[in-house]
Amino acid sequence: EDPEKLSAYLPEEYIEDAQLRLEFYRRTAKVDEKKLKEIGEEMRDRFGPLPEAVENFFRLKSLAKSAEALMLHSLRVRKGRLLMESDEGLLKLYGKVPELRQSAPLDKIQEIEQIIRNLRRLQNLA
Repeated sequence: EDPEKLSAYLPEEYIEDAQLRLEFYRRTAKVDEKKLKEIGEEMRDRFGPLPEAVENFFRLKSLAKSAEALMLHSLRVRKGRLLMESDEGLLKLYGKVPELRQSAPLDKIQEIEQIIRNLRRLQNLA
């Protein structure tokens, strides 16, 4: 496994039935953050502890939902910078595109989650 990539999916070994797996993908695509957590809890109840790839899947889905709530169309990482796009274009914090300090994929995700939390706080203050 490539250390630069984060495994984030619903493995066949966790949910063996392909139709059921697809149904969970569909369900997670159309819900808010609260419902996303409920789906994760349902999976835990039905199939046991969430494997790392499934935890990462939910983490990325949650991040995407948080970005949507901030009216961001996309979050991308390019050359160590977090590119956040909205209707107004590229979002900058304090006049700059945020630079990510972390290099490991999961550490980057945690850093992006912190940036999004800070953005939400700033938005609530406005």
